[in-house]
Amino acid sequence: MKTFRKFVEEYKPVKESVGQLITITLVRKPTNLDEVKEVIKHGSGERVRAKVEEVKKLSTNEYDKLSQNFFAHTSWLDGKGGTALPENVWSVIEVQAPGRKTLYIDPEGFDYARYVGY
Repeated sequence: MKTFRKFVEEYKPVKESVGQLITITLVRKPTNLDEVKEVIKHGSGERVRAKVEEVKKLSTNEYDKLSQNFFAHTSWLDGKGGTALPENVWSVIEVQAPGRKTLYIDPEGFDYARYVGY
């Protein structure tokens, strides 16, 4: 059974970042979060301007499951993302979980995390 403190920690209001323009590094078709970290650590990846279109709040278990296999079918990603031309601004989903690094995902319309970064 969840304690009240744990409940509040997991379900506190999401930081309002929808609509914000950010600059992030995205990695194309990473297998998992370790690969994203490794690519970014070595200065690779694609540095882009992005607009946060949605914030998805996950439990730590959901986040950990997602970050272990970015190719997994994820229904809440399906049909979202993409790049707005001519501005070349990427559309991303901000993924948050308690005690975890915030991720930015552009599925480019697919149902998996095609581009992932932070």
